[in-house]
Amino acid sequence: MTLHWLARARVARFAAIDFIAQDNPRAALGQLDEIEKQTDLLSQNPGMGRASGPGRWHARLSSTRQQCP
Repeated sequence: MTLHWLARARVARFAAIDFIAQDNPRAALGQLDEIEKQTDLLSQNPGMGRASGPGRWHARLSSTRQQCP
């Protein structure tokens, strides 16, 4: 599965990393590495995504139009 970041999610991710880096640049890099690790896991194992609903994120398979949990 290919994971595609929404533009607003990409902006929010880097804003959060920049915020963390103001106090602790090393922790910010560690957080960025962890996000990348988790998204790699999600792309390899799409079934581990959370269920869709209010306040939840979901994975979408690039080859389909269906949302998967």
